[in-house]
Amino acid sequence: NVDSMFRIDSATNRVAETIPVSRTIGGVAVGRGSVWVVNEQDSTVTRIDPTTNQVTATMSIQGVCGCSVAVDAVGVWAS
Repeated sequence: NVDSMFRIDSATNRVAETIPVSRTIGGVAVGRGSVWVVNEQDSTVTRIDPTTNQVTATMSIQGVCGCSVAVDAVGVWAS
């Protein structure tokens, strides 16, 4: 399913959570206390709280293909 993120339990190697995001995931990064997902088809970036497994924000990045995402000390970068 290309419109969801799956949290895997490393102890059991099974899906522990299914987190709906948007359509056509293009990239995923972890940092700054969140999981960041680029949604290619919608040109958005979704922020997931890894503690609650909830989407906390979805931001538009219109004009960007939404192919990759990176996180550093300064911020979140999408291309």
